[in-house]
This record gives sequence, C-alpha cells and structure tokens, in this order.
Amino acid sequence: MSRRRFFRGVRVLLECGHVKTLPSSYWRLTPDLVATLFQHAFRGGTWCHLCPHGGMAMPTEILGTCRIEEAR
Repeated sequence: MSRRRFFRGVRVLLECGHVKTLPSSYWRLTPDLVATLFQHAFRGGTWCHLCPHGGMAMPTEILGTCRIEEAR
C-alpha cells in the first residue's frame, strides 16, 4: 500500500476579505514553517486574484493549513 504525499499550504485571510492559500513545497508544516510563510507574505504582501482591482493585499490572519489540491 503506497501513501500519497501532498504538498501543503497555509490558508490566510487577506485585508480585502478574500481567503488565499500560500503554497509551499513541504509535506508537513510545523508551526515554525507556518509562521515563516505568513511573515514572508506579510512583509511583501500577496497578489489577490479575486479582487476586481487585482492588486496586492496584506494577510491579516492565519486560518490553518490544507492540501494544495484542496485549495483549487
């Protein structure tokens, strides 16, 4: 029996109100890695594809982790 491994991402709430998944290439996300991914997005902002203006938005809250395939 083979185990499938999935890359995981961090779901964050953006200041515009949309939810975005920050992708990673890790199979397991420790609290330290989650904080690192969040701080990286917080420092430079992240692109919000759901906003009509299509601009940068700042993450405000960590909502948890998920599989990258579930984020689609």
